[in-house]
Amino acid sequence: MRIKPQWAQAMSKSDYKNSLPILVLFCLAFFSCRKEITKCPEMITTYKYLTPVSIERTRYFTDPAFDTIKFKSNKGDTLIFVKTDCDSVWFDEYKSWNNPACGPYENVKNLQITNTYKTIKGEGIFKVKHSVSIGNYQEYVIEIFFQMHHFYFYEINFNAKFYSLYFGDFVLGNKAFSQVFYAYPDYINIETKGYMAPDFGLIAVFESSDSTMYETLN
Repeated sequence: MRIKPQWAQAMSKSDYKNSLPILVLFCLAFFSCRKEITKCPEMITTYKYLTPVSIERTRYFTDPAFDTIKFKSNKGDTLIFVKTDCDSVWFDEYKSWNNPACGPYENVKNLQITNTYKTIKGEGIFKVKHSVSIGNYQEYVIEIFFQMHHFYFYEINFNAKFYSLYFGDFVLGNKAFSQVFYAYPDYINIETKGYMAPDFGLIAVFESSDSTMYETLN
C-alpha cells in the first residue's frame, strides 16, 4: 500500500481547512438562489352595480318630479333647486393579500351616480350621491348635500326600527311619512339633524343652534 509522505498529508489538511469557508459560502449562495419564488395571482377586475331595489330607496333617480327640489323654512325662506346633471362614475377598491410580496389580487369597480342641482331660489347647494361605501361592511349609502351640510344615509338603516337614530312617523302639513330616521352631518354635528323617509328622500333638516327647520315641498 502506498503511503503519502507526511508533508503531503499536512498539505492536504491545510488545503482542506482553507477551502472550507469557500465551500460554505458556495453552498449558501447555491441554496439562496434556489429559494422558492412567491407566485402572485394575476389581478382581476369586477364591477359592482347599484341594484334596482337600491336605486328605488329614494325618488331622486326615478321620479321626474324630483328634478326640482323645494324646501321652505319656518323663518319664511324658500329654497328651489333644479337638476342640471346626472353623472355616473366608477371608483376603484383594491383588495390585497396579507403578503407584501404580492400586489392587489382584485380591483372592484363600484358604481356611483350623482344628481347635481342648480340653486334657483335661496342660497346653498343640493346634491345627491348614491354608491357603495368602501370598507368592511360594503353598504349602499345615499349622500345628500344640503346647504353646508353633508348627510350619510346607509340603506341598512332603512326600515330598521331598532336603529338608534330611528324616529318613526313624521307629519309635515297634510303629508305623513313613516319609518323615518335621521343622521348628523359628517357624523359629528349633533346640533343638526337630517330626516330621511324611505321611498321618498330628505324630508326635513333641523338646526337646533338657531331653531331653523327646513321642510320639503315635494
